[in-house]
Amino acid sequence: MDNSRKPVIFITLTPLFFILSLWVSVFPHEYAHAITAWFFGYKLNPFDIDYGRLSWQNVLFVDGIDEHVNYFLIYILGDKFAMGMIAFAGPLIATLFLYFLSLYLMRLNSIKNKPYLFYFVFWVNVSNLSELISYAALRSISRHGDIGHIEFAWGISQWLIFVVGCVLLSIAAWHFFSRTIVELYFRIRVDSMPLKCFFLILFSFLLFAYSGARVLLENNGLFSMSLSILFCILTPIIVVICWPKREWVKEREGFYMTYSGANALKF
Repeated sequence: MDNSRKPVIFITLTPLFFILSLWVSVFPHEYAHAITAWFFGYKLNPFDIDYGRLSWQNVLFVDGIDEHVNYFLIYILGDKFAMGMIAFAGPLIATLFLYFLSLYLMRLNSIKNKPYLFYFVFWVNVSNLSELISYAALRSISRHGDIGHIEFAWGISQWLIFVVGCVLLSIAAWHFFSRTIVELYFRIRVDSMPLKCFFLILFSFLLFAYSGARVLLENNGLFSMSLSILFCILTPIIVVICWPKREWVKEREGFYMTYSGANALKF
């Protein structure tokens, strides 16, 4: 294959992997809710979720899928522990598991040595990190949704979840921009500066501006909406800090070149 065509292939695969990573991330999340509800006796079928209507938005972006759990009924019955566990299962079992699983898979040589497979697993990591940022940071001060249900059912302080979530997600975000995305440059051997910039801008947008825009559109309350606007503003700042020409980014790339024995695909 002509090396000059390989960057085009990765760019072409980008929208496909984005959509597939959403499917891989959303379905386990919703099934985790449903299976937990079934375990506690609040669903007859553990795989009975609402798949939404047949529309291009739902097919491409799984926009209308829901766990189909009646939280109000569970609350009326007084089973707050079950209510909290059902809500907990989606973001803090399924989504968190997929995030750490994708990190683990990207450490395997069998994945590292296959650039296109590595790129797909990378996308799964991004999708789940984006969801965690949305849940634990942007939607933690909310009276509805998974985090809101957990806080209400178990009597946990919204501010405690917000502070702890922001600290942990700051570490995860720094790990992503200082290691994961730099390893992507190396694994698919991106020597093209425009392509590195494309990846950085794209994934900065997805993790911050895209997550923030979704919360803004859902009308999650004044605090969440204000924080979402801040995340949108933060996006270009992240791009500037992590710009591929910066010395610390070059040093990190040099680290992978020096200490990794894995084969890479050179552009």
